[in-house]
Amino acid sequence: MSSGSNAQPAVDFALTELRLAQAALGVDIAQAILNLVLLIVTGVSVYYAFRAYRHQKERAKKDAACELARYYAHDIIHRSTFLSYTITQCGIAQKIKDLFALEKLKDFSLSERNRLLQENGLSPSQVEEVSKELVMLDPWVIYDGMIRNAKSEEERNTLAAEYLETSDIKAKPKIKNRDLLLRTFVGEVNMLLNDLEWFAMSCQYGLADEEMLYQSLHSTFLSQIWMLYNHICLANYSSEDKLFTNVIWLFNLWRDRLKNLQGENQEEAKRISQEIEHKELELAEARKKAQQMEPKIHIGKQLK
Repeated sequence: MSSGSNAQPAVDFALTELRLAQAALGVDIAQAILNLVLLIVTGVSVYYAFRAYRHQKERAKKDAACELARYYAHDIIHRSTFLSYTITQCGIAQKIKDLFALEKLKDFSLSERNRLLQENGLSPSQVEEVSKELVMLDPWVIYDGMIRNAKSEEERNTLAAEYLETSDIKAKPKIKNRDLLLRTFVGEVNMLLNDLEWFAMSCQYGLADEEMLYQSLHSTFLSQIWMLYNHICLANYSSEDKLFTNVIWLFNLWRDRLKNLQGENQEEAKRISQEIEHKELELAEARKKAQQMEPKIHIGKQLK
């Protein structure tokens, strides 16, 4: 009896410990479940917060692209009209297109320009001669371009007083202050390129959606940079201090994208043309078989 009595407290203690362990295990399981639920809630919150951040970021990039497009239309195009008119009327734009193929422009450096001229078969002396021709501007053309681009009658009168010499009323006016006129043109070129550099910088660093801008602006942007190729190369006579790097980056990006899209369109047009040709062959073959078939003669039933 004494042995059984001594064992009972030990059994009770063991049962108590077991119950405590079960209770602790239940608490641990509940805590683990609670932690798991909190982890899931936190993960879902982070996911939706990230989605909201991405949506806000994409919306901000699209809004920035719209602002850039409006700035491009109101400011850059207006300034570019004057430069494009002058360079085209002086024959420089056509020379640049003839001498420098669009697909070969990449570094926009003086060494690249001279290499492309030599690849066209020009000797070093001819390269020097062409270099001079590419910067020869007729002051009358510059003045005419400024007059065409003037926004008011007052501005036109100011330009006439600044650059026209009309001492003899019967004689044709002469251009005065030629050096100032040429410096004004070069200054306009630099201002345009600086504005385009800021425009391209917003695209390169993701501040604006460049793919959205590409749809409507790539054509004018590429033509402007192509037109100003020689001017950019003259500014980049040294590779250590290269200028307009963002403009060059965007030009190469949009030019290569345009080339790829043109290639895809050509492949698609070729595929459609082949399908049409195949269908035409099938139709011709069907017509040929139809002509070779003898007509059936239908005989009516005999009269009773």
